[in-house]
Amino acid sequence: SMAAPHVAGMAALLRATTPNATPQEIRKALIDSSTPDAKLAGKVVSNGLVHLYDLLNTLDPPPSAPYDLNGKPEGSDGVHLTWTGGDDEDLAMFRIRWGYASGVFTDRMDIPSTSSEVTIQGLSSGTEHFFVVHAVDSGGNESGSSNEISITPSDFDTPPQVIDLAASTPTGGIVQTQLTASSGEASSYW
Repeated sequence: SMAAPHVAGMAALLRATTPNATPQEIRKALIDSSTPDAKLAGKVVSNGLVHLYDLLNTLDPPPSAPYDLNGKPEGSDGVHLTWTGGDDEDLAMFRIRWGYASGVFTDRMDIPSTSSEVTIQGLSSGTEHFFVVHAVDSGGNESGSSNEISITPSDFDTPPQVIDLAASTPTGGIVQTQLTASSGEASSYW
């Protein structure tokens, strides 16, 4: 059967990624990771098809996904991201992905697993960017995505807080007023 060399190759790859696995564990992983197929029922031991990706994740599952991704604009062309997660024992790095549309990530940056924040510069000012973070373990297994967020870097810098405000009338008299509350939001019209 032409399936034999494919299955043997999958077993060899699994053995290479998990060198401590016993032959019985590898056989069980091959069978357990197969997808049932009615046409193969009773013809093959697994009653289905083996998929390499599912097989490799059977004995060496990917790390848990980061969560609680947050961010804010940083200057005119950057963002600062923070997240939670990365408690897996063999975590090697975090992979940040971003792009210009939700779910479509065209750029990436890998950072050490010792950090849970990053500043990314060189983004298009005034353009909405979408971000997710993945955890990657020492075996190269990548987690699912964190929550997705969008941030728009901007050329607009928030002006300093108004502390004292005075106005004068055209006749030279002074009108004093007091600013008692602030919305905390900046306006581009001052």
